Amino acid sequence: MILTEKKYILGKQYFKSQDEMQDLFGDFPDVLSNTLEIAKQCNLSIEPDGYFLPEYPVPDGQDFDTHLKSLVEESLGNLILNLIRVR
Repeated sequence: MILTEKKYILGKQYFKSQDEMQDLFGDFPDVLSNTLEIAKQCNLSIEPDGYFLPEYPVPDGQDFDTHLKSLVEESLGNLILNLIRVR
């Protein structure tokens, strides 16, 4: 089975229903039964609300946006200098 086939990559990232999984992987019954066994072993709670991105350290005197902007400007400057040197 090749999971890169368009049939398997739908551009939608969500938990599919049992019927949807059957439609996608009906030709591969082992996939469906293995998925069920794996799901039984998982103990996961997904909260519907909240902000779950990691927090990054920011230097004193800067907020996150200012710090991100300075990192981008510095990296872009280095990238441009490297491109100029290559030419």
